[in-house]
Amino acid sequence: MGRRILVTHFIRSIKWYGIYCRNPQTHSLSHRVRDIFSEPSWGTLTAIDTRNQGHIQWQIKTELPLIGGVLATAGNLLFMGEGSGMFTAFDSQNGKRLWEFNCGAGVNAPPMSYKVGNQQYIAVAAGGHGLLKTPSGNALISFGLSE
Repeated sequence: MGRRILVTHFIRSIKWYGIYCRNPQTHSLSHRVRDIFSEPSWGTLTAIDTRNQGHIQWQIKTELPLIGGVLATAGNLLFMGEGSGMFTAFDSQNGKRLWEFNCGAGVNAPPMSYKVGNQQYIAVAAGGHGLLKTPSGNALISFGLSE
C-alpha cells in the first residue's frame, strides 16, 4: 500500500488559541481575538506520514495563522487558503507549490470540491475577518481542475 499522509495545520500564538474564546464576565469574543496581534503569530501546514511512525513528510510555514482548513483530492492535490487572500494548490506528496490565486479577500473558509458531469471543481469563500484584520470581501470563487 502507498503512503498515507495526514495534513494538519497549526496556529501559534501565546495568548490566543481559537476564535471561540470568550471573556466569562462579558461573553465578548473580541478582547481575546485581538491578542493574536500582540505577539508573533504564524501557521504551519504539515504533512505527516502515518505509516512511518508519524514522520513529518514536509512542512510549510505561513506568515498568518491558518484557520480555514485544507482540502486533499485523490489526484494528490492539496488546497489551502490564507488570511492574506492567497489560495494555493500544493502537491500533497512533497509540498511543492503548484499554483496560487489571489482572491482579493482573506480565505478563512475551508475549500470544497464538487463535480458537474465529468468536470471537477474546487470552490472557496473569500470574505476576510474583521477581528483578525484580514482583507475583507464577499466572494465565492470556483476553479475547474484539468485532467
